[in-house]
Amino acid sequence: MNICISIGNCSKNELIHKLKETEFAEIRLDLLDWITLTDIKEIFSNHKNLIATFRPGKVSEKERLGSLKTAVGAGAALVDIETENSAEFISEITKTAHLHGTKIIISYHNYENTPALKPLQKIVVDALGKGADIVKVACKVNSQRDCARLLSLLDGKRVVVPAGMGKNGLVTRISALFLGAPFTYAGFDHDPEIIKKIISEISDA
Repeated sequence: MNICISIGNCSKNELIHKLKETEFAEIRLDLLDWITLTDIKEIFSNHKNLIATFRPGKVSEKERLGSLKTAVGAGAALVDIETENSAEFISEITKTAHLHGTKIIISYHNYENTPALKPLQKIVVDALGKGADIVKVACKVNSQRDCARLLSLLDGKRVVVPAGMGKNGLVTRISALFLGAPFTYAGFDHDPEIIKKIISEISDA
């Protein structure tokens, strides 16, 4: 079972050290203020099981696009782009990803709540229509019903990674692995060990 460790807010030396300790990681390029295109080439060419992610807002779209395309060209296994990106942005990344055999994650993030089921299903369908190989749906979980709605997205042939945010969302990230999600997400510092322990206990039960 795959646990993807999200890495950001660290120095280059810390990043290199963290990558030695994990098999599968998401590199949050938007949270690495020191990163250059040369750094990106070095990182993604030396570790073949990485997700390239650059959330919008900190730099221009041109710079963000260039960083993601550089990561893909250097060997990123997956590239994560957001549902709200322009059609042109998504098209550019998609073309580059196809050239290099990189899988495309199109992700939806809601930091306030988990929408109703029909809007969630539409988000998944729309993302697949834009060229996603995998759809990530990350929502703030405020109740058990929120967890149930997120996990229900795994009912079908679509490749979805539901990720409940907040303390109440941890159950979705663990359960998703048993319900067909290709992987789940964890923060580097503490979540991985918690998730591994729970998964081990469930598997041994």
